[in-house]
Amino acid sequence: VVSSLNSMLSYMSKNNIKTDPYDNLVVRTLERDPLTSTDIFRNAGVADPENANVISTSEQAKAKKYIREHYRKTYPELTDRILDKAYDRIINNGSDNISVAVGIGKNNAILRAERRTIQAETKQKIYTENLVKLREIQNKTLPNYLINALGEKLNKDFADTPLTQNDRRRLRDQTKKLAYIMEDRVGRKLTGETRAAFLLAVERMVLNNIGVDTGSKLWGLNITDADFSLVDNDEMNKSNTLELMELFHASIPHSDTIAAAKGKEVKLKKGAETLKSRVGKYVEKLRKLPKGDSAVPSFFAKALNKIVGN
Repeated sequence: VVSSLNSMLSYMSKNNIKTDPYDNLVVRTLERDPLTSTDIFRNAGVADPENANVISTSEQAKAKKYIREHYRKTYPELTDRILDKAYDRIINNGSDNISVAVGIGKNNAILRAERRTIQAETKQKIYTENLVKLREIQNKTLPNYLINALGEKLNKDFADTPLTQNDRRRLRDQTKKLAYIMEDRVGRKLTGETRAAFLLAVERMVLNNIGVDTGSKLWGLNITDADFSLVDNDEMNKSNTLELMELFHASIPHSDTIAAAKGKEVKLKKGAETLKSRVGKYVEKLRKLPKGDSAVPSFFAKALNKIVGN
C-alpha cells in the first residue's frame, strides 16, 4: 500500500493532477491509519479534547501541522491540499464534541476578525472626520469656528425659544474670551500635531459641554437674558481655571480611538497622546494651588504655560 500510494502521489505531482477523485482516493487510503481527532489534538497540546468547549484556531493550526508531519514520514509527496482534506475527514468522522469545539473556535476567530475590521474602520472614520473638522477650524480660526458651531447647535437645540440678538452678542463675546483663555493657558506655544489635537479638544469641550439657560420670558418678551456656562453657573470665560482645565483634559481625543497616520498625514494620534500628557501635568500643578482660587493669576498663567510648551 505504501509503495503504491507513493507511486500514485509521484504520478499526480508530475502530471499536475489536482482533481477530487484522485484526492479522495488518497484520503481514503490514509484512513487506514488509526489516527483519530482525539489523537491529533492531544499531540497539538489540548489536554482533554473530548471535553473541550472550544478548540482555538491556533490549536487547530498545530493539529494540522502534526498531521502533515505524521503522514509525510511515510508519504513525503503528500500536498497541503490533500492533507487539509484528510484533516477535515478526521474531524468530521471523529468525536462530535471535538467537531463542535473546532467549529466554535473557527466562529470565534471570524468574530474577532470582524471586530478588528470594524475597529479599524471606525478609527479611520474618526480620523477622517477629525481631519475635516480640523481643516475647517484652521480656515475659520478657532473663535469664529466656535461661534458659528455654537450658533448652529443652539438654533437646533432651542428652536422653540430662539436666542435674542443680545443673547447672541453675549455668546459671541464669551466665546471669543474663552478661546483667548485657552490659547493663553495651553495653545499659544503648541505646533504641528499637538496644536491640531488642541484645536479639536477645545471644539469638543465647548460643543459637548455648553450649558444654556434661555432666560425668563413673559408674553414673548425676555425678562432676563440667556446664560451660557461650561463647568459652573458662571459665564464660560469666567469658569474656574482648574475645573476648566480638567474638562479640557477630558475632552482631548483619546488616542486609542484614532487611526495612526500614514506617510505625511497629520499625526492626530500622536498629537493627542502628547497633549494629554502635557495638559495632565498642567492640571496637577493647578491642583497644588491654594483651594478656593476661582482663576489663576496672570503670572501663574505664564509660568504654567511653560509646562504645556515643554
